[in-house]
Amino acid sequence: FPIGIDPERFIRALELPPVQEHIRELKERFAGRK
Repeated sequence: FPIGIDPERFIRALELPPVQEHIRELKERFAGRK
């Protein structure tokens, strides 16, 4: 983890619905490139 970032807070942030939605969009975008 980069210095200054709290891993636990970062992991909790990944569980937020808006973040989940963003991750899903990124995955679809990358999948579409293949």
